[in-house]
Amino acid sequence: MSDKIIGIDIGGTKIHLGVVQDSKIIKELIFPTSAKAPKEQIITEIIQGIKKVSDSNFQRIGIEALGLFDDNKQIIHDLWKNILFWKEFVYKYHLEIILGTLFFIQN
Repeated sequence: MSDKIIGIDIGGTKIHLGVVQDSKIIKELIFPTSAKAPKEQIITEIIQGIKKVSDSNFQRIGIEALGLFDDNKQIIHDLWKNILFWKEFVYKYHLEIILGTLFFIQN
């Protein structure tokens, strides 16, 4: 068996999470984006979603969002165009601290 990978698609109307293994989606979850909520609430919802679709036995996470990725600062800029209160998302920090897993970001 190959590594488990979590995919996260952060959209203005929905968030789509999936776990992929051996090139197959083995579990997925789609839920509405709380686009008018503070970013902390959205981050909490993403983390809860990750915990619903996967145990802690995953090796990588891929993130897709409408915004500009700054790999050096580990930030997605300009999410506020679709998510009202979210100008920047320091994704590496949030996911690493909350999930307790090291992330290596590459765009």
